[in-house]
Amino acid sequence: MRTQRPRNVTCVPPSAPARERNHQLARLALGGDGRAWDLLYEKAIRSVPAAVRRADFQHFFSDWEYRDITDEALARCYDHLERYRGLSQFQWWVLGYAKNILRNRIQRQLTHWRNQSLLERAADQHALCQDPLRLLLRLERDQFLWEAFYQLPPQDQALVYQRVFFQTAYATLAKSAQLTRDQVRRRCQDALNAIRWIFLRRSRTRGTAPRPQ
Repeated sequence: MRTQRPRNVTCVPPSAPARERNHQLARLALGGDGRAWDLLYEKAIRSVPAAVRRADFQHFFSDWEYRDITDEALARCYDHLERYRGLSQFQWWVLGYAKNILRNRIQRQLTHWRNQSLLERAADQHALCQDPLRLLLRLERDQFLWEAFYQLPPQDQALVYQRVFFQTAYATLAKSAQLTRDQVRRRCQDALNAIRWIFLRRSRTRGTAPRPQ
């Protein structure tokens, strides 16, 4: 009876999960490896805009805006890359940032429409019983305030909006913004100071600065 020679079997180790490879690339990118970041960026930019589009249930934005949201999310992820722990694939981590940006942009758009509607309604209701010049100055003042507000960075707009209109606690804002409570408090105060400065500059330029009472 002939005995068979044992065959040489090559053992191929299983490849690392995608999220582990992503985490390795993130570590390399933190160390200054530009090619590692390019690989992460290219993978995310191929899939995240479509996921952002699906998350925009009311179709507020266009395709180029979904790409812009993704680019902003990637920029934030790059700034916070040390927070990425590889618990999910990199593009889904980016998507989390992108969804927050999407929600903030939708909220700003809705707020803008609501404020326009309120101003128009106020003008309609009081135009017949108020001094036209006083009404005009009031509407112009409100316009300057909102223009100053919309000159803030998007994250500062969200923080100020939640803090001023809903009295949201600093701890809650810190958790949603991925900042410390002290950082949120300082950013809110700096943002309010910026609104005051921009408002006064714009109103004085137009000659409608509020007089001291």
